[in-house]
Amino acid sequence: MLEISLEFFGTKRARISQRDVKQATQLPNPREPAMKNRAVLGLITTPSRIVLLLLAFLVIVAPLSAASSPPWQQEKIDYATIGAIRQEGLNRSQAMDHVSWLADVYGPRLTGSPAMDQAKDWVISKFEEWGLENIHEERFAFGKGWSIERFSAHMLEPQVQPIIGYPKSWSSSTDGVITADVVHVQIESEEDFEQYRGNLEGKIVLTQPARVVEMLEADLVLRMDEEMLAEAETMPIPAARGAGGRSSEFRRAMALRQKLQNFFLEEDAAALLDRGSDSAWVSGGSNLSWQTQRTDGGTIFVGSGGTRDENAGQG
Repeated sequence: MLEISLEFFGTKRARISQRDVKQATQLPNPREPAMKNRAVLGLITTPSRIVLLLLAFLVIVAPLSAASSPPWQQEKIDYATIGAIRQEGLNRSQAMDHVSWLADVYGPRLTGSPAMDQAKDWVISKFEEWGLENIHEERFAFGKGWSIERFSAHMLEPQVQPIIGYPKSWSSSTDGVITADVVHVQIESEEDFEQYRGNLEGKIVLTQPARVVEMLEADLVLRMDEEMLAEAETMPIPAARGAGGRSSEFRRAMALRQKLQNFFLEEDAAALLDRGSDSAWVSGGSNLSWQTQRTDGGTIFVGSGGTRDENAGQG
């Protein structure tokens, strides 16, 4: 016969036989009449009875707690599979090879361009190689594509110097090599157009004033201090814009820009050169107060030079 000795708060010691334990585990059935339940509960009036009920609770709940533990505690860990995954990732990874194909061989690429089709065909072939099913295209209306075949620009006088640049997307091609004089055009209002009318045909036009190139003094890699981190956690709310989500100044600037494009086309200018932003400093993003210094040279971020609809390539 199994015997258990249990001390209850250091004040009462009870000796309980296996038969007593079996009787104590017969807890009240909530479906039975309430009077019977109250009668059973009424047994818990002495320390010895409390010990019996406590022991019965331990006997019943212990198996239930094991059965109700989270699945990740019950799951048997497959170390062999984990090791195989680690081996593939650390020693036989193809991630960089895939990035090279998509970024170097077939990139950069615009939507609707030949490079985009080539990248799509490469991805489909890879999916088929991996045994994937239901591989298909889902096309949508976008407009005309655009791609660059070749581009070069050189300053010829006073000394020969290569110019680092890139054609804007959806801009038109030149009819062979263009050699032309360079003129600076500064149009900031409607009144400025007339002084250049009839003087731009066949010219390479600079539309912006010279920008001061500041000495690179800021850190190339921003290391955020505690104050910057605290500000980043607040995520400042952007200031409210004007009607329609755009300020009146912005709408006027966009209207003037479109009129300038049309004006240069009417004047038959040979090419337009855009040197980029006027600012040497850029915001940290999300309306944060801190800024970083823009480096001259390196990566070129190219904007759009025209529309991609039926008039594409005419600008």
